[in-house]
Amino acid sequence: MRALNRVRLRLRSLFRRGSVDAELDAELQFHLDQLIAENVSRGASPEEARRLALRRMGSMTQLGEECRDARRLHLIDNLWRDFRYAVRVLERSPGFTAVAVVTIALGVGANTAVFSVVNSVLLNPLAYADADRIVAVETLWTDSGGVSRVSGGDYSDVVADPSPFAAVSRYVGGQTPVETGGRAEFAAAFAVDAGFADAFQLQPVAGRLMTADEVQVKAQVAVVSEGFALARFGAAERAVGRSVRMHGGSFEIVGVAPGEFRFPGKADLWFPMQWENPSRTAHNYRVVARLGPGASLESARARLAAVGEGLQRQFPSTHATKSFTATPLREVLVQGSRTTLWLLMGATGLLLLVACANVANLMLARSTARSREMALRAALGAGRRRLAAQLLVESGLLGLAGGAIGLALAYGGVEALLALAPADLPRLDEIGVDSRALAFNLVASLAA
Repeated sequence: MRALNRVRLRLRSLFRRGSVDAELDAELQFHLDQLIAENVSRGASPEEARRLALRRMGSMTQLGEECRDARRLHLIDNLWRDFRYAVRVLERSPGFTAVAVVTIALGVGANTAVFSVVNSVLLNPLAYADADRIVAVETLWTDSGGVSRVSGGDYSDVVADPSPFAAVSRYVGGQTPVETGGRAEFAAAFAVDAGFADAFQLQPVAGRLMTADEVQVKAQVAVVSEGFALARFGAAERAVGRSVRMHGGSFEIVGVAPGEFRFPGKADLWFPMQWENPSRTAHNYRVVARLGPGASLESARARLAAVGEGLQRQFPSTHATKSFTATPLREVLVQGSRTTLWLLMGATGLLLLVACANVANLMLARSTARSREMALRAALGAGRRRLAAQLLVESGLLGLAGGAIGLALAYGGVEALLALAPADLPRLDEIGVDSRALAFNLVASLAA
């Protein structure tokens, strides 16, 4: 309670300073009047009584300042004074200020833009429910350590009970000629198994998802992305019941997936797998799965390794160096771009360091002209901490101003990076300047 009272009093002193100062002055005056009355009662004249009281209490101004310092608000006062003085100092040197701010803006802006890409691609979790439990199942070649797709023949063994997965599905596809309402174009269409929607815990925004029975009998139905439905039919609801022609047949659209779901890549359509290749040597299928309740990544890998050992004994000629593994889906998606993005982040970090060094040289050159000012402030009683605080506030102002301009540059930089980015860069649609990038911008500005 005592600590809470201190916090309450300090907040009141901060936000109601006028009334608190008036109360303090009234209290000090009350104590002075009490001392004067006490001295008068002892036979002193009013003038003598006042002199003795002031002598006993000391300087009223100094005493008031000591009381205010006890509330520890002088740090805020000093910071505000340093801020106003720093603004005046920088206004007197517009050339230096402009060069310093622009230099920092270029470094911070480039870093914020690249961090936005790194954050969206590498750091942010996938936009799926419990995304950390979604894995990619791959063929593991034990002789080289490489991975590849899963063959149709091996897939049935991988998903056989006991399985560590709550849902599992294979998928295959890519850019395919499609026709909707007489309009022919290419779209990303993927054939999937029944567990595909369950692996991602999809909920349609219109219509329904494909049923297991429809997938089993290879029914000609399809689910389309929300973007596909809006572009072709004007609304998600209007797409339901319409048809799309592809692979020599007509598929009825039974549902629309939410706009943020475009897996794999930038998928536009999903439909039941119409053909299968049972060969154990044709590695045609990618496999995605959701770990079951209580199952861990390690237990899933152990189960897949056991499946691999069994197939090695059963098919020694084709499976001698073949096994299977599970990898978090996010790791699979970003593994091809991780090194490049981190190298780019490091390069822009070096750019920011060069910018800081250039501004530091400008400030050192300028410090010679300010030696008289610093000597005068020291002579008037400013200690080393006060002088250092003043210079830090000036530097902070330069950094924050550069960061603000750099943030505007970062938005343009992200657009430029997106225009130059390869088409296979994962999560391209998710890249943007978000709250984490804004926080990075602030930290980078202050650090600069």
